[in-house]
Amino acid sequence: MADKDMTKIPVSTKADYSTQSSEWDNVHPADAADRLEDMPVDKQMQVVKSMPVEEAAHSIAEMEKHDRMELMSALPEETAADLLEVMSPDDAADILHELGEGDRERIFEQIEDEDAAEIESLMVYDPDTAGGVMNIQIFDLDQNLTVDQAVSLIRKEAEETEIPYYVYLVDSHDKLK
Repeated sequence: MADKDMTKIPVSTKADYSTQSSEWDNVHPADAADRLEDMPVDKQMQVVKSMPVEEAAHSIAEMEKHDRMELMSALPEETAADLLEVMSPDDAADILHELGEGDRERIFEQIEDEDAAEIESLMVYDPDTAGGVMNIQIFDLDQNLTVDQAVSLIRKEAEETEIPYYVYLVDSHDKLK
């Protein structure tokens, strides 16, 4: 019986962890979260530190609670605070709720005052209540904008915040129209 030509096909195993930022480019946050969850915490930290902060924050927000809690607890408090600052306030509040009191305090102290105030206003609510899942970021536009200007602003802002479900028109005194 002749030997068949057996070429080895690389098999992906959990030990094959890529921490090169180029391999994480253009990866959807949910997919990045799945990949991160398969890594040990030390590798997760390497990847997160190599990613742009916004991409890392969105990916961490998509992770399973226990995985994300372990990662956030292991990160230096400055790094964890930077990540929480770019997340939506409701996601940041949820993550801080998940952490132990010591980790929560050491990270919260590093968050910029304005961001801390927004997050703290949501932390008074239990994460499983309506108050705990609400998003306090509103999207308002000047009533005098053209449709093209409004669409352009919405597109720009949607990249930086959660997708707005409502847009409010206001006058020059921020009065709802």
